[in-house]
Amino acid sequence: MVIDSSKEKDVFSKKEVTNGDGSSRTESSAPPTRIEIVVAE
Repeated sequence: MVIDSSKEKDVFSKKEVTNGDGSSRTESSAPPTRIEIVVAE
C-alpha cells in the first residue's frame, strides 16, 4: 500500500505541472518559479 501512495503522489505532481502548460512538465526542472505561478493562477 505504501507504494500505491508514492505512485499517486507522482501522478499528482506530474498532472499539476502538465496542467500548467503541458510542455512545462519537462521545463519544470529548469524554471520551477514559472510552474508555481501557473498553479497559483
